[in-house]
Amino acid sequence: MDANIATALLQNPGLTASVLVSLLGNCIFLISILRVRNILLTYSRMMIERSRITADEQITIDDPDIIPFVKDTFALMGELESVLHWITGYILNSPKTGWINKIYTPQIQAVVEAINVELEKAVEEQAVEQPAQVVSTEPGA
Repeated sequence: MDANIATALLQNPGLTASVLVSLLGNCIFLISILRVRNILLTYSRMMIERSRITADEQITIDDPDIIPFVKDTFALMGELESVLHWITGYILNSPKTGWINKIYTPQIQAVVEAINVELEKAVEEQAVEQPAQVVSTEPGA
């Protein structure tokens, strides 16, 4: 049976491509699920630590759950940031929505070039207006 599957995959490049694309898609889906799971686990730990911190209705620095809560807060922020970077990167570079990057990149580069030209002009004008001053290297002068 395995030889029949391998033969079918080798003889039909369309089937091979669809299998590879589906495997890649499933891997990306699994990674997304794991990222969401990590975010939810960190959030649940934060909620438990928050309830321990606020159980006596007083928040003090001496509370032993403060440091784990802060660590989990930073971990959650990092995980959310990585997911948001992945999502925005996908949106900006996607073939369907990549037009955002294609339209604005040349405009931004034109503005940067215009600013550089103006700065060069300003530096040249300032150099012409202010003659060089002689600085004495003799002590006591």
